[in-house]
Amino acid sequence: MIDLYYWTTPNGHKITIFLEEAQLDYNIKLVNIGKGEQFEPEFLKISPNNRIPAIIDNSPVDGGEPISIFESGAILLYLAQKINQFLPADIRGEMEVMQWLFWQMGGLGPMLGQNHHFFRERERLTYESNYHICKSNENYRILHTDIAQQTMKVVDRSMKSFLGLLKAISIGRCDQRPQLPKYLPKDGYFPLIIPRIKVKDGVFKIPMSRQFKKEYGEVKIQLPERLKDKDIKEVRIHPKYSARWFEIEYIYVDEKVETSVTPDKAIAIDLGVDNLAACFDTEGHQFLIDGKRLKSINQWYNKRNAELQSLKDEQRCDLGDSHRRRRGGSQPPRGSAPREGIKGFTHQQARLYQWRNDRVRDYLNKTARIIINHCLTHQKGFLSLKNPRPKSAWSVNLFDSYYQFVCFPFSRTLVQ
Repeated sequence: MIDLYYWTTPNGHKITIFLEEAQLDYNIKLVNIGKGEQFEPEFLKISPNNRIPAIIDNSPVDGGEPISIFESGAILLYLAQKINQFLPADIRGEMEVMQWLFWQMGGLGPMLGQNHHFFRERERLTYESNYHICKSNENYRILHTDIAQQTMKVVDRSMKSFLGLLKAISIGRCDQRPQLPKYLPKDGYFPLIIPRIKVKDGVFKIPMSRQFKKEYGEVKIQLPERLKDKDIKEVRIHPKYSARWFEIEYIYVDEKVETSVTPDKAIAIDLGVDNLAACFDTEGHQFLIDGKRLKSINQWYNKRNAELQSLKDEQRCDLGDSHRRRRGGSQPPRGSAPREGIKGFTHQQARLYQWRNDRVRDYLNKTARIIINHCLTHQKGFLSLKNPRPKSAWSVNLFDSYYQFVCFPFSRTLVQ
């Protein structure tokens, strides 16, 4: 007799179909995943990954103690071997079945589940709907609740924007096809978004689930001195260069600056290279912002990065041969395959890249401040911007309440 721990899902149905086809006796033990019964200690002894289906075979073929199996693919394979059916005896036939089994487990099954939702609901999987699906996921449970929800909201906004662009294309409002949001690469890193923090003695802790904190301990971050009197609403931690270091962004409330602008007064900005911004307004004011400084930063960066890349390619993985050559030893035999150089982004390249980005960002921020100050001083309420790419001019009515000149305050620090 087989005890089947089951709920009415496609994975559960796979096992009942097999048991009926094989004419095996079984008892169904319902596990209501909607109520979280898959996390009960007794069930976790049978299925450590807290998922259905799972089985206990009380009469295994070896005549020994009852055996428990979880994961639907493993259960199907076990049952086929138990009754010696549905699994060919020859190696070629067996591999044919195994390939299709694993394809169904890793490809068709998950995709059909998503497809079923889209066709049933006639809409994308929203944050609210996805929350009820993901809240029992093991990865979701490892994260602190606030952080997990913020991560899901980022995904929701990305998909909403993508589908919105597709709709704009269908009615002729957009002619550039957007890219489908992608999964992170294997072992990739995602920003950590913390919607609220508790600061004590100038320090705040990264929120963690109990499970994660028990395994890895607490992480504390010193709040920058200049932000200690600010009302911080959100903290974002951005991994940089495969998490070699992190950039921390603080979002806080600042005093509102009252401004007075007029929609009849406008400024036009033509973006370029040597002249980063050529600005002129309706009152005849004209000024240029030099772009050669940015060019020089990029030129030096490209030159230095090329030098580092060349040195990286010349280095060999076999340090033993390098040591022998320095001491006058024998050279590698002619015709031997060249050894690979260092792969990936080195620490020097990462620091160089960060140096370039910091200076470019600082220059562009100061450029924006010069333009904003000019608009505020001369009450410019309309801005027209043109960049070097064709068909890419756009205008903003600064008089509209949605486009008032408001500083969006944030501060960044680097954690090495």
